[in-house]
Amino acid sequence: QARIKNSAELSRVALRTKKMELNVIRNVDSAIVHSDVEMKTLSQEIPVTNVKLLNWIYPVKGCRRAFERRSDVFFLGGFQHPPNEDAVIYFVKAILPIIKEKLPEVKFYIIGSHPTSRIHELEAKDIIITGFIENLDSLLSRMKVAVSPLRYGAGIKGKVAVSMSYGIPCVITSTSAEGFDVVPGKHLIVADDEESFANSVVSVYRDPMLWNSISLNAMDWVRDNLSFEAGQRKIQSILNELGV
Repeated sequence: QARIKNSAELSRVALRTKKMELNVIRNVDSAIVHSDVEMKTLSQEIPVTNVKLLNWIYPVKGCRRAFERRSDVFFLGGFQHPPNEDAVIYFVKAILPIIKEKLPEVKFYIIGSHPTSRIHELEAKDIIITGFIENLDSLLSRMKVAVSPLRYGAGIKGKVAVSMSYGIPCVITSTSAEGFDVVPGKHLIVADDEESFANSVVSVYRDPMLWNSISLNAMDWVRDNLSFEAGQRKIQSILNELGV
């Protein structure tokens, strides 16, 4: 965020936060992180023998409607988190127009709590702002593609895990993919420039074979890596190492 906004003040805040976090990690018996990227980052700063990896725990929701009965694209995320606002504005301004050239009928749903005034300014007949939705099942069962065009932010992205758990193919940036030990093109699609991102959305939106393949692989990945059983085994292993 500091780099994108070219802000010296944000850089100073980031450095202060980094110092506090490293101090905490040095002084506890064990610190848990949620991605191998965080493990690697910490290993560059301090010995990480007390840092353990525990993936998010999230159930497979399942794909409840076939490709042919779905439409539209969505972003999922709360807007008290600044990277989400930046990502949605970036998508609408730089990526969605390219998609609309090939998919003029597509609608973009912005799903999440506390949409800001800048998000509300984007609303149009083909850009729908839903706000917070308690139960996502009904809406997500109708959606065809999830997008996560984050340009900054750290750790596993819940929006991606949720979408994968519903068997909805995701097109995401490298920043959004951080923490997911996945195979791009198999479990989801990663694209970082506007043209590639837009073309990836169009490809998976139009291709039922590609859509179904990614859908099934995504749900398998969530089952293998984010299930309650996988998390339970890992937590027990951490406690055993601590002698608890």
